[in-house]
Amino acid sequence: MKKIFVIFLLLLQGSIFSQIDKIIEDLQSEVAYRNVGVVPVIINENLSDAYPYVRDLYESKPIYVQTEFLRVLNHFNDPDVVLRANEILVRLDNLNENEKIYIGDRLLEKVFITEILVTRGHFNTINYVFEIINRDGVENINATVYNLLESILYKIPEYERQAKNILLEILLNGSDEDRRGITLGILSRKFGAEMIGTLRDKFINDPSALVKYLALQDLILLDREN
Repeated sequence: MKKIFVIFLLLLQGSIFSQIDKIIEDLQSEVAYRNVGVVPVIINENLSDAYPYVRDLYESKPIYVQTEFLRVLNHFNDPDVVLRANEILVRLDNLNENEKIYIGDRLLEKVFITEILVTRGHFNTINYVFEIINRDGVENINATVYNLLESILYKIPEYERQAKNILLEILLNGSDEDRRGITLGILSRKFGAEMIGTLRDKFINDPSALVKYLALQDLILLDREN
């Protein structure tokens, strides 16, 4: 039995080393999609052995790869991530024709960079969040923008009302019941008793059984607290 266990560990170790070797090979490739393709794997599996390679290769890569590498640097708390994020924001306004092919939506890229900066406590680019909402509409808010709205509620008081109004619009008029339900919870946790009237309305009038249930749960919780 002990022998089988040792063999299993050796096979597992060999598999891990093989994975790292393949990732390093992809990072060092001159083919952009190979560079970018391994970023989610590095982050999701927390492959710290890959981090030094991302850091060392960063400057040699085109901007459309750097924007993805930046996510890895942020994940591993690289000391230069804020500096590099701000450098990319400047460069996004001065792309050459080839770079524009690979980065079709510069505003969206700025929002992705803003998300990284917010995790580092830097809020000076938060206007990009509202700019993309104005451009695309509340109904088309993507997951990154949506998560940033919640961050704004708790971290940036001067934009709290603006974020709250957008989330209320999602709660009252959004077509996605899951997002309405999540939004209901976000607003209830943040604003408490102030939300009782809206919660009652959602419990009575929302077409979704899920949202009705969540509204009732929050109403019961707020009643206990008050």
